[in-house]
Amino acid sequence: MKSLPTLIRLRQGQLDEKRLILTRVETEAASIVSRIEALDIEVACESEVARGDANSVYGYASYLAMARARRSGLESRLSQVRELIAEAAEEVADAFREMKRFELAQTFAEQRTAAESARREQVILDDVGLTGYRRARAPGRP
Repeated sequence: MKSLPTLIRLRQGQLDEKRLILTRVETEAASIVSRIEALDIEVACESEVARGDANSVYGYASYLAMARARRSGLESRLSQVRELIAEAAEEVADAFREMKRFELAQTFAEQRTAAESARREQVILDDVGLTGYRRARAPGRP
């Protein structure tokens, strides 16, 4: 039974590591999403500038192509990161289930130990009561 707390601490450490990895991947996804949003805002601003200046229309076409390629790359990376998030979330769930299994085993072991202790105590109390009864009923006792 002494090994269960050690195993639980080990599993808790593994769970914390997996949660940290999940948090990092989710942070990366949020960063990519914000970069996509910033790119969209930048494209909208450049579009307004190009509408107001006839000379910038020529440069805007190449800028727009570059911006679309950048957005495509960001969306591709976001898709990859979302897959990593799904994998990391599954690993966290597995680690949590594993830790819970050991915690339940420890709880059951503690319950068995408590029940055995209560049973032993009851045996001792029964023996004390029986001894007292026998002494009270012994011949020569008033």
